[in-house]
Amino acid sequence: MAILFVVLLGIILKISELLEQKYELHRYYLSIPFVGSVILLTITVLTKVIFHYRLEPPFLFQRVAVTIFLFSIGFQIALFLNKLFFKRFVIFLTICMVLLIFFVYISYFVLPPYNWIVGDLLFAYNEDFIKLTVPSYIQNDMVFWSYVQLAIVFFLTPVFLLIVSKWLDKQNISNKIAPIIHLYQEKMTIPVTRETAYVVLFALGIVVITQHITLLFLYDYVYAMLGGFSYGLLAKTRQSKLDEKTMMFHQLGTIGLYLFIMTSVQKIAFFDWFSLSYTVFLVVMVKTMIVAVFVVWIVQWLFPKLSFSEKLVAAVAGWSFILSAPVVCMHGMRTVVNKHGAVPYVLLVIPPVILWMVNYIHLALRLILLQ
Repeated sequence: MAILFVVLLGIILKISELLEQKYELHRYYLSIPFVGSVILLTITVLTKVIFHYRLEPPFLFQRVAVTIFLFSIGFQIALFLNKLFFKRFVIFLTICMVLLIFFVYISYFVLPPYNWIVGDLLFAYNEDFIKLTVPSYIQNDMVFWSYVQLAIVFFLTPVFLLIVSKWLDKQNISNKIAPIIHLYQEKMTIPVTRETAYVVLFALGIVVITQHITLLFLYDYVYAMLGGFSYGLLAKTRQSKLDEKTMMFHQLGTIGLYLFIMTSVQKIAFFDWFSLSYTVFLVVMVKTMIVAVFVVWIVQWLFPKLSFSEKLVAAVAGWSFILSAPVVCMHGMRTVVNKHGAVPYVLLVIPPVILWMVNYIHLALRLILLQ
């Protein structure tokens, strides 16, 4: 069944690519993984209802997919590592810290259990963080609420991008597309080379070795990102076919990311949605809309000199990671880049923070502020 599931994912991915190209769905910010997630989610629900069967990805499949993606991110970070990257990295890390403090204090003024939703706990949602900081009696509810928020953010991402892009258009913001755009074309074919085979084997090995080791949020994909970064520095030093390697790893990482997005959204089908109260749904929706307005205002106020693409990527990233898991943030950013062009000094700054470093800041703030 594992092989059949992987084949099914490949077919869905290819169908999604064909649909996106035929109907030019990118005009409406409907990406390949968005279409693929809808198809996979529909198939999963039908098999659950009709055949009473849970259609799930093979063991560790998701981990390998996201690990391959983060290897490609680490490789690209090494190529763009300079003063501008460090400057934006520090700025983004500082903004995350301020936002976390803000949402921690907001939770003081909201009655339980809604304080768990409105506060900081869904910020770049991490299940291990929930286990460390949330009382056991509320943990299952938190997981369910996190998927409620994930579903809402994921399916509203095209709407958010359409509205914000039209608003930015009215501001007459220039869009400086970097000359490296040719390196970041979206292709749903796996480049079969010795190096990509090594990357897949490396990702699989890291996942198997570290599957039970999550000490201090050091996940498999963190090691993969560091491995990709090290290899990127080596390739940069030797100047060995950098453009070719960048395109190859970007293509491989894109497929890994899309498979990860699809199988993450698929989990929505496994929850009892009839148990969702109207009040919780209303609270989540109100928070979603308020954060959307807040983030767009912050981006416009703090970063007036960014290009159109950079502002749109920053806006959708801020909106999605404040509300939900990093997977929806990755989806939103990649959707913008695929339509408007590469913005490496935004796109590459955000993943290491929201997938890894923010967990340490978040845990420290929780321990300090809520004692």
